[in-house]
Amino acid sequence: MSFEEYKAIDAVNNSTLKLVAVSPALVLWDKECPKDDEDDDAGVFGNALHCIVLEPNEFDKRYAVAPTSPRNTKEGKAEHAEFELTVGDRIVIGAKDKRKLVLMWGSVMAHPEARAIIDACKKEVTYICDHGTHKTKSRHDLNSKKLRISGDLKSIDPGNKPFAKAWADAVEERCYDEQEAHYRHDFKHETGEDLKDFFFIAVSKRKTLGRYETHVMRLTKEQRENGEKLRKRNTKRYLECLKSGKFPGIETTETPKFSNRGEI
Repeated sequence: MSFEEYKAIDAVNNSTLKLVAVSPALVLWDKECPKDDEDDDAGVFGNALHCIVLEPNEFDKRYAVAPTSPRNTKEGKAEHAEFELTVGDRIVIGAKDKRKLVLMWGSVMAHPEARAIIDACKKEVTYICDHGTHKTKSRHDLNSKKLRISGDLKSIDPGNKPFAKAWADAVEERCYDEQEAHYRHDFKHETGEDLKDFFFIAVSKRKTLGRYETHVMRLTKEQRENGEKLRKRNTKRYLECLKSGKFPGIETTETPKFSNRGEI
């Protein structure tokens, strides 16, 4: 199943639960709001990274690398014109991005645990679960029913933080704990068995001493328990909205934790 086919399936995924947690109205907004994909470099790069790591043989079929020659020269114009004739429906990326993608791919595959998980699993596995009142869906980057393991590829920008701190912040801010709980729930619904383990293969978008750090991460017991609580709470809230037909959307302004404006 292609990602476009997966997105078209009307079912609750982890992204739905994240929206419900903020404001149920955002679930309806997400379905109806027009999307501007122009200049979405971050989205294109993330999808390209997943493709080159998980499905390297598909990369050249989906992406075309633009020539580096300047367009304002006779030779450059001719090269770009010839290139455009060969692109077809492939997504165009720059040569610098392709170079970075290849290095990040190499970094992931150089990590023995990451490589072992990738080699042992099927890629881009979709689960669709019918619960009667609603359907759920999840797309596992890596999954093995036989070994009962799943994994997800993540790229993060640590900025000036140590990688471990940046990863811990990303788990909380991007609800990776709830994502794992959702994926575990779908796996058990479809197979009748619990996942033995779930891994996050996390690769940095920034170089450290010329390398893109790669780590294989496992959530703590406390994080997994918190993720399951979030999944249950947000699923319950979604079903209540679905039953009533009302998806409230008024949010409350929160003062940033670092603010001292209220102090006298």
